[in-house]
Amino acid sequence: MSQLQESATTVVCGFVELVGRGKSLVTGADAVSILHKFCTNDVLNLPIDRGCEAFVLDSKGQIQFYALIHRRADGLFVELPADPTVPEVAAGFAKFVGRYVIVEEVEFHDQTSHVAELFIAGVGAEAIIATALEIVPPADALQSVACPKMGDRAWLVRGSQARVPNFTLFAEPACCETAKSLLTAAGAIACDAKWYDSLRIAAKFPLLGRDILEKALPQEIDRNARTLNFCKGCYLGQETVARLDAMGHVNKALTLLRLEQPSSTPSDVNLAPGAGPELRSGEQVVGRLMSVAQATSGTVAALGLVKTSHRAVGIRLESPLGPCVVTAPAAK
Repeated sequence: MSQLQESATTVVCGFVELVGRGKSLVTGADAVSILHKFCTNDVLNLPIDRGCEAFVLDSKGQIQFYALIHRRADGLFVELPADPTVPEVAAGFAKFVGRYVIVEEVEFHDQTSHVAELFIAGVGAEAIIATALEIVPPADALQSVACPKMGDRAWLVRGSQARVPNFTLFAEPACCETAKSLLTAAGAIACDAKWYDSLRIAAKFPLLGRDILEKALPQEIDRNARTLNFCKGCYLGQETVARLDAMGHVNKALTLLRLEQPSSTPSDVNLAPGAGPELRSGEQVVGRLMSVAQATSGTVAALGLVKTSHRAVGIRLESPLGPCVVTAPAAK
């Protein structure tokens, strides 16, 4: 393990290619209106070069897809963060939404293998990007700018996948390789998926199939302010979302934890999706670990699906990895 992986929060700038992440370009005269009817956020009023987080739900209000939706001049570019074990997520997204398309003019173009995705993050990421890619990085979350040095179709978006400044470069695969060389020459460090996991977990950024499992409800993921718009009008599954909002809480939700003096490493524990280790308070099972990653030297960060009664900051729970503490307040 490199110094970068030992202490992700101290890295000036690192990068990793998010290989295989699902991506779909939705085009056609009715593309925006169709996605607006199937997303929990406001797609209709997104300006070009802006984006939003959203869930795509079924009629019961259960999450089918988690999406970062980017409004581009040529359509809606839909990024689908998912665990690598989830097969053909872009094709599944197109099939799910497409079955509701009757006469509307909409086309889905799977971009998973055609567009590479390079995640760049760190306290010095903005300066290194400016030097290496010769652009001014966008200032707002999910705002994007063109990156002509990496090709006519390359663009950079400011992300919400880490607590430190973070960006994603979308470009053709060959141009992505060039970007890696330029970033390295400017002082960035190549790293791996474990480093990315440590950053996304600290930011409570979920993955479908890892932190978002079958039958999960939107408010259980605890990104309400980022993903839910209660003024946008009707969409599939809206009744469930509105009912949960009226109740004021869900029975369980994704929670950030810190494991203290772990008795084993994350790789030694079964974290198969949906089968993570139990979290206990005394004899009571109060949750389950979903994602775990080495955060800094000597500490391990985790995301757990925890009962609402045990989500207050400072509550101590027990796990097969050792004792853990709730470290982040619940979203409002």
